[in-house]
Amino acid sequence: HEAFQVCGKIVEGGVRIARNFSTHQSKGFGYVEYKNPEGALGAVQKGAKSGGIQVLGRPAFVDYDEGRVRGSFKMQDGRLWSKEHKK
Repeated sequence: HEAFQVCGKIVEGGVRIARNFSTHQSKGFGYVEYKNPEGALGAVQKGAKSGGIQVLGRPAFVDYDEGRVRGSFKMQDGRLWSKEHKK
């Protein structure tokens, strides 16, 4: 979360890590939702630079995704995550 905050304001609950539903292990990717497009643009631009954005000491590939929420974002009770779950 902190690695991406420098690029712009992130909506509350806007950081989602894709996890295996059974093992809860990270799938190695996630999504960050910014309050405005400038934050997302800043993250993409920073990620493209040498040294870019580091997460847990590892370089992060950053790109846009405006598609629907994937099935890999299920709540612990098995329901699909959606913006309605955020308050």
